[in-house]
This record gives sequence, C-alpha cells and structure tokens, in this order.
Amino acid sequence: MSVTKSFIYLSPWDPLCSRAIIPPCQVVTAFLQKKNKFLVLQRARKDQQHLLWGIPGGKLEQGETPLLGLIRELNEELGAQLPQNTFRLLKTTMSRTSCDGQYGLYLYHAFVPENLIVNINLEEHYSYRWVSLEEFETLNLLTAQGEAYRLVEDELKNILRTKTIKKS
Repeated sequence: MSVTKSFIYLSPWDPLCSRAIIPPCQVVTAFLQKKNKFLVLQRARKDQQHLLWGIPGGKLEQGETPLLGLIRELNEELGAQLPQNTFRLLKTTMSRTSCDGQYGLYLYHAFVPENLIVNINLEEHYSYRWVSLEEFETLNLLTAQGEAYRLVEDELKNILRTKTIKKS
C-alpha cells in the first residue's frame, strides 16, 4: 500500500509533457552522496532564508539544459568538476514559495568520489557538512527543501540500502 504524501510547496510537474507549463525560472539541485552521507550547505545570502541548510544547486541560465546547469552550479558553489554521467535525475516538480515565487525543480542524485574536495563559495554559503539522511531530516532547511527531500526520500533510502547490500 503506497502512502500519498501531501505537500504545501510542491506540485506535480513533468517538463516533457506537451501540455506542461514551463516556468520562466527553473532550478536544479543534487543530493551528492559520499559513502552514506549527503552534502548540505548553509546559506550565506542575507535574505529570508539566511543561515538555513540545503543541498547544492541553483537557477538555470537562459537556454541551459538542466544537467549542464547543475554541473555549472556545482562548479560555482563547490569548485567541483563532476562528469555528466555521474548524475541521475530522481524527480521533477513545481515549487511555489513566498521567497522564490514559482519555479520548476529538477532533483538529481550523484555518488561523488571519496576524495572530492569541497571549496564552498563564501559569498553564497557559510559552511558545509556531510550528513546522514536522519541528520538531514533534523536540519533547519530552506523553504520547500524538506518537501523536496520527502518527494525522493524512498529513492534515496533505496540507494543507501542497495549500496550497503553490494558492499556485503
């Protein structure tokens, strides 16, 4: 029996559907996984979401594909160069928040090398941490970030289980 999750900030969106409304703003984010931990960043910009935590990502530029936009954002935010084949699209959704308005959201996952060096852009983030999913759930998250996690939570937990089984 599947449990229907209700959301305040997220709604269904399939950008490939011929009738889909493509919002002018589109955002890409990624759950970057190293072993059994995920990268979170603490927001530095002095706005409504100052000091809150979230996964890396950002807005697409005009004409940019989601995957190339994600790679660019990760390079800008973390100084990380990750190949395209590292990423797997988990879900797309529409988000609407009072601080960001409406935007299409692409949620990705990627395994990153254990030797990945993170050099955060201090204009955008104060700090970063590698956290378990249990720790992620307790963080003071960016608006809609908790819902985005809940949208892909089962997939992320399955990825963790699968990786643990393969190691055994």
